[in-house]
Amino acid sequence: MSTISVVIPVHNGEKHLAECLQSVLNNTRAPEQILVIDDGSEDGTASVAARFPQVDYVRQDRGGASAARNLGVSRARGEWIAFLDADDLAMPQRLEKQSLWLRDNPAVDGVFGGVEQFSDPPGIYPYDATPQSAMLTGAFTARASILAQVGAFCVDYQAAEFVDWCLRAQEMGARFESVPDLVLRRRVHANNSGRLRRDGRQDYARVVMSALRRRRSS
Repeated sequence: MSTISVVIPVHNGEKHLAECLQSVLNNTRAPEQILVIDDGSEDGTASVAARFPQVDYVRQDRGGASAARNLGVSRARGEWIAFLDADDLAMPQRLEKQSLWLRDNPAVDGVFGGVEQFSDPPGIYPYDATPQSAMLTGAFTARASILAQVGAFCVDYQAAEFVDWCLRAQEMGARFESVPDLVLRRRVHANNSGRLRRDGRQDYARVVMSALRRRRSS
């Protein structure tokens, strides 16, 4: 059976990290490695991670989520790498469902799944409660080989780094699919990165322009 590493970037995540890690440990398919990449936290994140002996904790200077994921990928030992954000929750069968899909579909390089959002605290923040498949980093499990082939997540983008990576991967012929199951519960709260970033549209425009330039040059 192929091995799985779970990469979890975190910045000042002491409030939700324990629940996130427990959701991974509760999975019906246990990962061989859980990597928590602390992106320069200034709270009790390290203490929370230390409560879980199954976790490989690595700290870096503040560099952003992309830099943390890149470091996590470089430290991952698994043949398959699953990503999860520290404020979200993995569904109990996520790793089992996605690993079986990759096992049974060797031509598939990465797999997504269904995402269900929830407000924290309940009823405070607006969200779409309809479960839906989404191309989110936190719902993505990929072969380590495709991550090595495509290269690192771009640290220059603050809001569209995963879209940029997916576009580069697809230009190289990568194939992505989605399992017909819920794999992620996404927490909607006051400190969601999407709420805090005001340059998101500009980043997406830059990603599109970069993709067009690559297409023209090829």
